Amino acid sequence: MTRPRRKRRILAGICASLFLTAIGLEVGCRLVDRWRGKPWNAEASQVAIGRIITMLTRISYEPGIVRPPDETLRLARASILNPYTGWEEKLTQQRISEDTAYYGTSEAKAACDIVVLGGSVAYFFCEQGGPPLAERLRDTPPFRGREFRFHNYALGGFKQPQPALTLAVLLAYGHEPDIVLEMDGFNEAAIGWANAKSGMHPAYPSMPHWTSATNGMGTRPEMVERLYAVRSSQDRAREYAEGYLRSGVWRSCFLDHVASLGLARRQRVYVAAYDALMQSLQTSFKDELLAGPAFDTSDDGIARAIVEAWEEGSITMRGLCAQRKIPYLHVLQPTLHDEGSKTLTAKEQDNSRADPNWIAGVHRVYPDLRAAGARLAERGVDFVDGSRAFAGDTGDLYYDPCHFAARGNRILAAAVVEPLLRACARD
Repeated sequence: MTRPRRKRRILAGICASLFLTAIGLEVGCRLVDRWRGKPWNAEASQVAIGRIITMLTRISYEPGIVRPPDETLRLARASILNPYTGWEEKLTQQRISEDTAYYGTSEAKAACDIVVLGGSVAYFFCEQGGPPLAERLRDTPPFRGREFRFHNYALGGFKQPQPALTLAVLLAYGHEPDIVLEMDGFNEAAIGWANAKSGMHPAYPSMPHWTSATNGMGTRPEMVERLYAVRSSQDRAREYAEGYLRSGVWRSCFLDHVASLGLARRQRVYVAAYDALMQSLQTSFKDELLAGPAFDTSDDGIARAIVEAWEEGSITMRGLCAQRKIPYLHVLQPTLHDEGSKTLTAKEQDNSRADPNWIAGVHRVYPDLRAAGARLAERGVDFVDGSRAFAGDTGDLYYDPCHFAARGNRILAAAVVEPLLRACARD
């Protein structure tokens, strides 16, 4: 009897020690987070994991790929050729057809229809900033009692003159928006600069999207290897994140931190593979059939070409809207690497990694965009310099070099209410 009892006591002691150790690690981890000024929040962690899964589910850049017909969702989000804007998504075509029919209804006549154009930041603003913007506008005299409908025609990678061309095409299809909102800046500066440094005209569409839609990069063996590295590392990171979310370990501060380290490591592998692919493209991209017209390749020449395309695109959009008495508002978006955008938190600094050409483009071009925005205002364009909308915020907003959380979109929505009302009063 003595030996079994002793074994039970030892076993109970081990279990108690493990339990106390687990409690100590959990409590200690929470105290350390609080001491660092970032109290742990399980719900916020859950949301962050979901956002990462969404990002990792997006199609990696795959030039020339032939997709099986059963990949419905992936095909819907893939870049396909468009004769006017360079590329679009299958979902864009579906949205155009649905909205073309909608504008002929009595419901459209009664609602306030807001078309949002630009790149991915504008896309997320429409989804997350649209509802709070509508809530603020709903109590103002011009819109009291009206329903708001947002039509999201922003597309990741788009930059001027693509939004201007998209607006022209939508109007040609018979769309009748009540307001047009253009939000841009980062893609023009970052992607335009990267285009130019790879030999492609800075006003041309995003090189990765464009060459993907045109099958422009072919299937060279080294390209296939790099594409496999990108896709496989993306899949591994996404599968880990999905398991992380399903497991519920994010409910524990200590386990959440341990699991997040594993996710961060897999994300770094994916980012490194993607960076290697982009570097390979930028050093090998010499196809004159895709590069566009010759241009001044000096830094000043590249900046001028980017700003001119951006400025003229906005003037074109204003002209298209003015002829139809449609209020038009142009917003220069905030972006992480624009010096003075905000005081970056440690987390934002960790998330700031980007293509060096993107960073260089933002540093060089954003001051010129602000100056050009002032010229647009002088020419009658309703323009909002939103590049400093986050300047007074000390929390985490940016989760990568250009995108920001829902709270950032609410801040931006508040910043455009009064300019939008002035634009409506003008027209």
